[in-house]
Amino acid sequence: MILIGIDPAFRDNGFAAAIYDPEDATEPLRFIVFRNVLAFLGWMTNDAPAAAFVCVENSNLDSTVYHIHHRMNARQAAAVGLRVGKNQAISQIAVDMFRVKYGEKAVTEVAPNKKGGAVYERRIALVDVYDLTKAKATDRVAEALKSEDCRSALMMLMRAKAAYRLSKFTNVVTN
Repeated sequence: MILIGIDPAFRDNGFAAAIYDPEDATEPLRFIVFRNVLAFLGWMTNDAPAAAFVCVENSNLDSTVYHIHHRMNARQAAAVGLRVGKNQAISQIAVDMFRVKYGEKAVTEVAPNKKGGAVYERRIALVDVYDLTKAKATDRVAEALKSEDCRSALMMLMRAKAAYRLSKFTNVVTN
């Protein structure tokens, strides 16, 4: 089963996906940083795998606006709120699109405040890559992991892996 982790963002070059295909012998793990939302929509329409299990960081599940502090003026606070609202909208759109494409049970979502730490250190991400692929990170993967957006997508991919394994176990136990 192909696994996808997505960290949606409504900004140029901030929307990242980590895709793991265990059947791909040459490049089982790859990252895509979408140029913008339209690039993501094009990928979903034309290039996304036919079947996959997905985990999306869905900002829409978390109504809190982070990074606002008492030294901000009203204009700065409003700008932060607008950015958060845009990310909430694109996160929910991504979840909805994946559910239409792959089905309700193949998509899981995580609120930002539930994902487990704001910073996913590169060295920990490299350990997760080894755990996932059973090989050292390729140069391309190592380069991608310099980006916080790609590390966040990898974190969602690891959540997709765990949720997929749990869903398979649950089906065995209940059937």
